[in-house]
Amino acid sequence: MANQPITVKDRITTLIIGIVAIVFVLGGYSAIKFYIMRPGQPKVNPVVTQKKIEEAKRKTPVDLEKYESYKKVDLYPNGLVTPRDLIHVCEDKKRIQEFCNAEVAKITKVLATSGNIEDAYLYIKIGVSRGNTPFAALTEFDSIWFYVDSSDFGGHLLRPQAIIRRQSDDGMTELLYDLRNVPFIGLPYRNDASPRIINILDDKLNIPGEYFIGAFVSTLGTGKIFEMKIGYNGGLIRLGE
Repeated sequence: MANQPITVKDRITTLIIGIVAIVFVLGGYSAIKFYIMRPGQPKVNPVVTQKKIEEAKRKTPVDLEKYESYKKVDLYPNGLVTPRDLIHVCEDKKRIQEFCNAEVAKITKVLATSGNIEDAYLYIKIGVSRGNTPFAALTEFDSIWFYVDSSDFGGHLLRPQAIIRRQSDDGMTELLYDLRNVPFIGLPYRNDASPRIINILDDKLNIPGEYFIGAFVSTLGTGKIFEMKIGYNGGLIRLGE
């Protein structure tokens, strides 16, 4: 049979069928891809009441509750702004040891203890200001240096391992440490560092006597200790002369 001539109509019909087929294939592929790759729906369906929320907000961690009920020693009753001279002469790799010692001595307190302390916590409320900004919570570029007697019982406090680490209502950093398990690290400060765990309570404060104790906010901004207190149960701890 002789070949029939292909008309313009036939060409248009073939073209339309081809386009429809392509659209169908692409549409089907897109639908399958969407089904496979679509994000899962979050399965979150909390049941809350005003009473439950109020109870949760009022709930106090046991350690903080204990600390608040204990006797207190206020290490810096008037607060402490980190002296600029201290930062200057104690800066890592630029330290002028003699001058650094003199500046640290200025912020050091004497703590007298009778021993027989059953339990003790260190509470800190601190903030940092940069330029003319108000004091606010510490950043990853700031740390707290704390020691009792020597660097063997001191260093930069590792914040993520504090029993309580939170932002206060006025925007400062609040921390609570168990003095039997104080996590210290060296420089550079990193939140993911592995600390030395020091038992300051039993290895120092539970041995009757007097001890040097001090702290400051290590920052290139302006650091301030608003509160630094030891809360304890049993025995007697007081600031010495």
